[in-house]
Amino acid sequence: MLTSRTVAIALMVVAAAGAPGRADLAPPAADDVPPRLVGPQEAQVVAVVVDPRTEAPAVVLEGKRDKRRVIMTIGPAEATGIAVPLQGALCDAKFFPLYGKALDDALDAHRGTGFTGTCMGSVLPTFENHVRINKDVTDAWGIPVLHIQARYGSNEFNMAKDAINTMAELCRACGWEVLARRDQPYPPGYSIHEVGTCRMGDNPKTSVLNKWNQSWDIKNLFVVDGSSFVTAGSQNPTMTILSLSMRASEYLAEQMRKGAV
Repeated sequence: MLTSRTVAIALMVVAAAGAPGRADLAPPAADDVPPRLVGPQEAQVVAVVVDPRTEAPAVVLEGKRDKRRVIMTIGPAEATGIAVPLQGALCDAKFFPLYGKALDDALDAHRGTGFTGTCMGSVLPTFENHVRINKDVTDAWGIPVLHIQARYGSNEFNMAKDAINTMAELCRACGWEVLARRDQPYPPGYSIHEVGTCRMGDNPKTSVLNKWNQSWDIKNLFVVDGSSFVTAGSQNPTMTILSLSMRASEYLAEQMRKGAV
């Protein structure tokens, strides 16, 4: 069974006319930037600045309760949220229905003020999404190749639309204009965080590995990559892979001491 993360991309936004801009608030000194707001509370965007710590575009958030201000850098973010700052990509003529000097002026006015947002979501594992041996096709050495079958279902498409709608609502609430949006996810394999294919389970008829990442059919074979779990959530799977690897290694060491493998 194969699964992956849904990538719902992209939402492009820019500070709208009348919204807080970079000139509205001078960048605070690096030593004056607190790491977080105190306690759970609502916050509002009061300015778009350059983060003095990273020299990257950032937004200044002000807590509605304690009025404390923090900087949130508009930089790469793997899970749901704000992603890459658009220094050059935002200044693309395709986002502005203008021509000549009006287009040049619009590109200059918006340069460095926008960012994209990307959402990651978990793909539901299904029986139809799987990997099997293709008996009709072989590689250069005569070895049968893999047949990979993977496609998104209605849940993934609906999730992508809901994520983009939520991000657009958030941006408009901040006073930003949404220039472009795309709620169609990239195809499976694009995110390169696919997991599954050697499912872990309690039944050898419905899984490839047991709970120790050990093959049901070959006792001295342990599979410790991301193929043992068929759901990964929105985060990267690396830490889960490492945790399962350590767990399987400890079990394997104990089995070797007992002479079981």
